[in-house]
Amino acid sequence: MLRHEPSAKVLIVGYGQFVGMALSVADRLRDQGVAAVVVDPLWALPISPDLVAAADGFDLVLTLEDNLVEGASASGCAHASRRPARPRGSSHSASRSSS
Repeated sequence: MLRHEPSAKVLIVGYGQFVGMALSVADRLRDQGVAAVVVDPLWALPISPDLVAAADGFDLVLTLEDNLVEGASASGCAHASRRPARPRGSSHSASRSSS
């Protein structure tokens, strides 16, 4: 875990070269009053069960990765946690629907 804020509802997963960007995004979110946790997994696939379990505690999971639009780490994490993956260019996000 690169950054932890106890009240965070946003998890940012920065893979490899995108770790710096993940930290910058967390800074910008904090400036807007949104707390975020930033992690840098050791590997992208297979998705770590620990990462999936951790993601379940957040309202929004954002992955920053250099990968495919479909079938990337975000899709795997979303599938494992049963959340929809929503591609956004070279980054992906999966969010929990409010009921």
